[in-house]
Amino acid sequence: MYISPVGNVVAAHDLYYHQYADDTQLYVAVRPGANVTFIAMSECVNDVARWFLENSLLLNPAKTEAVLFSTDIWREKVSTASAIDVAGTVVPFRDSVKLLGVTLNSTLTMDQHVTQVVRSCNYHTCALRHIRPLLTLDVARCLPTVLCHRGLTTATHCYMARRTGTQGGCKWHRIH
Repeated sequence: MYISPVGNVVAAHDLYYHQYADDTQLYVAVRPGANVTFIAMSECVNDVARWFLENSLLLNPAKTEAVLFSTDIWREKVSTASAIDVAGTVVPFRDSVKLLGVTLNSTLTMDQHVTQVVRSCNYHTCALRHIRPLLTLDVARCLPTVLCHRGLTTATHCYMARRTGTQGGCKWHRIH
């Protein structure tokens, strides 16, 4: 089912949105110090849920996440004590969310994402020791690069290499 008409529902609420496959993300700009309520966001989500039901689809509130991106100073000025109502389910604000495989924290420092990618690269490189006897020399030389490069497809590649002092963000282990 083609879900691009959901954009019309969101646009009717004057919110921003982004769609990727079956994932729809709603955005709203918030000014610190203003009396911020997220009622418009909740109403929009309820209308989207209604559209889904009318088109034999289901919005899963359990997979819905909310985050407020800002600096620490600005976050103090906006109350995140309130939450967003999604089809009768209260969704609290989180410190981080995962969008298309990239972990974004509320201050956009990318620290969590970099840590996860480096951890994954190290794990997969170390795991190669167990299958090394089954690999040809050419494959044994190429596989760590392929595994680490898979995890470095985001903009964190340069950041990780600089930060960890390692080649491509991956600590290389000699495979004998």
